[in-house]
Amino acid sequence: MGLNFKYPDDYLSHLSRLEDYEISSDAGYIEFFPLNELEKISEEYETSVNVPNYIAIGINGGGVGIFINKNNMNLTELVQYLLDPESLGLLYHEFNVNPDSEALLIYLKSSLDLESDISIFEIEETEDMLNYTKDGITYYQLFPLDYAIDLIESDLELKDRGYSNEYIAKRLLDYRLNDA
Repeated sequence: MGLNFKYPDDYLSHLSRLEDYEISSDAGYIEFFPLNELEKISEEYETSVNVPNYIAIGINGGGVGIFINKNNMNLTELVQYLLDPESLGLLYHEFNVNPDSEALLIYLKSSLDLESDISIFEIEETEDMLNYTKDGITYYQLFPLDYAIDLIESDLELKDRGYSNEYIAKRLLDYRLNDA
């Protein structure tokens, strides 16, 4: 499966200072899972199915899961949604966008790069600008979501050909940089 996720530095720093991956106080108890077990635990609990875009990192004393939101999805991770339009509802929920918007636009944070975090904005917010700045961060438009799906399925003929998500992401980015 491969979690392919960069854990926040503050989480890693905090985890490295804990003995036995546990925090206990009068307010309660938290057990963090060891980093080398997170992939196995995520598979076992079907985290990617039950709570997509989250990673289980521990539990509290009552057995309730503790998760990190992987909201820093990159283009390669987005491809799985583009290949399966039935899963788009989960994507809309993760990015808190209205699927009834005139258009949903895929933007890359800070640069048009394969590893850049993606965001999805409603066209009504960005006014279809190629470069959109929000909260001091510049986002660069890749494509409208529907167009990216069309590119994969038709124009670039990438769907159901056995290509990896990374290869498809590279082709989309290459198309945006050189042909669009």
